[in-house]
Amino acid sequence: MKPVKNNHLRIGVVGMGLIGTQHIDAIRRQPGAELAAVADSYLDDQRCDRLFVPGRYRDYREMMEKEDLDIIHNCTPNALHLAVSRAAFEHSLHVYGEKPLAGTLEEGESLCRLAEQSGLANAVNFNYRNNVMVWEMRERLAGGDAGRCFLIHGAYLQDWLMRETDFNWRLAQAEDGARSLSDIGSHWFDLVQFVTGAKITAVNASLITAHPVRYPASESEKGQARTAVEIRSDDAASVQLRMDSGLVATVMISQVSGGYKNAITLSVDCENYSMRWDQQKADRLVIGRQEGGEETLYADASILSEGAKALASLPAGHATAWADALRNSVGEFYRAVRSSSYREGVHAYPTFADGLQIMRVVEACRLSNSRAQWVNVTTMAAPVLRPQRVNA
Repeated sequence: MKPVKNNHLRIGVVGMGLIGTQHIDAIRRQPGAELAAVADSYLDDQRCDRLFVPGRYRDYREMMEKEDLDIIHNCTPNALHLAVSRAAFEHSLHVYGEKPLAGTLEEGESLCRLAEQSGLANAVNFNYRNNVMVWEMRERLAGGDAGRCFLIHGAYLQDWLMRETDFNWRLAQAEDGARSLSDIGSHWFDLVQFVTGAKITAVNASLITAHPVRYPASESEKGQARTAVEIRSDDAASVQLRMDSGLVATVMISQVSGGYKNAITLSVDCENYSMRWDQQKADRLVIGRQEGGEETLYADASILSEGAKALASLPAGHATAWADALRNSVGEFYRAVRSSSYREGVHAYPTFADGLQIMRVVEACRLSNSRAQWVNVTTMAAPVLRPQRVNA
């Protein structure tokens, strides 16, 4: 494992789609980090020109061999996550990967074993946990200020697949899987675990397919009968969750709810007050009390808990949002790489092991729906082996 030179990190990005360009922005907001190169089999030179990308490759393996890199951002489609991350570990590169961890649960377990054997830092991008007010919720629960927690509820709602003509590569790749749960529900599952510090142990899920058949719209098919595509995955889901702390949570997941663009909400109801967070108003936390009703708390470092202050980079009222949470997540990972603190096993960012836990939750939801009963998350696969680290 090569040491970081003068705390300067050279970064390579694999995958130049929407999420890849967002990672590039987050990388460039990190002091001492340099975007060295990108790789994409459908490389768009015009996009690379606009983003002032220096090194450009169509093969990620060639990039890893020719460039002097420290970290790879794996921003590829789900089916490529295992191959790209595995190649990065083989080149002694730390990996910051997109979710889900891998295309299948079996691949996820394999990737966790590879990560453990490599002794390298690894992270999965559940970036919503690094919103300032999410940290404030976590701090207040951990510190006891909110008192004993009674219950948790929330939603993750979108509308971009509400019409039968709406289509996307995610639908084409999904077979009999929990698609909306894997795509967006996974973020809510990570949020509830992060905020409470508890693990999801069992689920009771009902999956909904709003359009069993879709008719993808295209310019070439105007005025013609469109090709019917059978959909064998969920557009929405209702899920009950049990936590190892004894807490019970409920969540509604949907990609077919009109007018909801990216509406993640998380409510934690405790004996002293409730806390409600809405990702579309990310710099605010609503505190609900029996006496006096609701109070809106803004992301102001002067009044936040100690753990949340570091993420509040702007004065109150200067709204922080999605891209700021991604910057915070990437920054936390880079600090761990520089300091080698990732070897200590306790991280604020989600590791591959955390990503595998969420994959098991999603798989348990799929199985719960087919059986119409509660399913234990820990029975989804054999325990992941933890071999001795090498090259540490």
